[in-house]
Amino acid sequence: FAIEPGRLAFDCMEIGGGNRRMADAEPDSAEPMAQRRYLLIGMLRERRDAIVAMLEAAGLVAESITPTLLALVDGLKPEATECGFLHLTDERAEIAIRKGGKVHGLRHIAAWSDGEGILSGHRLNLLTDEVRRWAASLSLSCAGKEWRLFVVSDSTLGERVGRQVGEALSWPVEFLAPNPGGHGSIPGAEGGFADALSLSAMGLPERRPPVDLLNSRLSAEPSDGGVRTWLKSAAAMLLAGGLILILWSARAREQREVRDLQRRLSDLSEELAAADDFAVRYTRWLDWTEHRPRFLEALRSLALAIPVEEPLWLGNLIVDGNMGMVMAGRADSERAVLNTLESLRRTPAFREVGLLYLREAGSASGGGEVVFSISLRQASPFDRGLEP
Repeated sequence: FAIEPGRLAFDCMEIGGGNRRMADAEPDSAEPMAQRRYLLIGMLRERRDAIVAMLEAAGLVAESITPTLLALVDGLKPEATECGFLHLTDERAEIAIRKGGKVHGLRHIAAWSDGEGILSGHRLNLLTDEVRRWAASLSLSCAGKEWRLFVVSDSTLGERVGRQVGEALSWPVEFLAPNPGGHGSIPGAEGGFADALSLSAMGLPERRPPVDLLNSRLSAEPSDGGVRTWLKSAAAMLLAGGLILILWSARAREQREVRDLQRRLSDLSEELAAADDFAVRYTRWLDWTEHRPRFLEALRSLALAIPVEEPLWLGNLIVDGNMGMVMAGRADSERAVLNTLESLRRTPAFREVGLLYLREAGSASGGGEVVFSISLRQASPFDRGLEP
């Protein structure tokens, strides 16, 4: 429970009885199972006391308090021994299973809608998946004409949700109350059908309701020799032990999943490093293409302006923020440098083209090689007579 046990009033009921065949019995014989399953229901003591005080103020006496859904399962449709009951409001959904004529399981699903009667397809799929998994955990055969789903809805979305849950379980659906806003609705009705039906269902059987939070079966009773008290204490201890085992199993499963995820993350370390390197290089590329396109245009114009037939090699290129450039390199002859210089001067993309120096490379190089340096500046759109 999400609330401290000291603030809750509890009651319990036996659910999901079954049989097991003894090893030395006949093939068709069966003996009752030694272990039984119990459902523990809790309710805020403040809420229970407020209900009792409200009834007393109205001149009424509270005989019992039981959950709406359990009252429906216990009192309505007694001829349907294999069925499910789905109770929907705008804030929550509850489903219970009756198997063999008795309650086999109960599930509370909170916040299946936004509380305003609005439901997205995503939330509806989550609800149906939750119901399907829960039915599978109870070892129910979700196929077969003998199973039916009875829907009681105080929500305008009851018909849509009820039918989709029935389709998820492959069970025929029957609505036990008019569905506000849907087929068969009563004009001007405001809901509350489930509460009315549960009150009438509690009056049908001449016995205690399945769970009575006002007269709990877990309350202390006069001793009749100590046997009954011991049995109840043992049952409560078994129930507490079962809850502890469930919590421990869930914790161990979570730890195994964490270790598995850590191992998978370690296996992906090389791929992650490669992805990081690619991201860095991609960011640098974006910096050039998005923020410095003039530099790329200058490099392109320079590559196109240098004659490819001239034996000339660039060894260094410096570009400043005002698109002034200085390039240096080597050539086989002075003629190759002068032809390149003339080609750059004829190119509209550049202006202020000048030769900084031209000299022989030195006797060590041989073959008449020269070294050179040329300065130039990229022309602006106005210099070329173009629109900026």
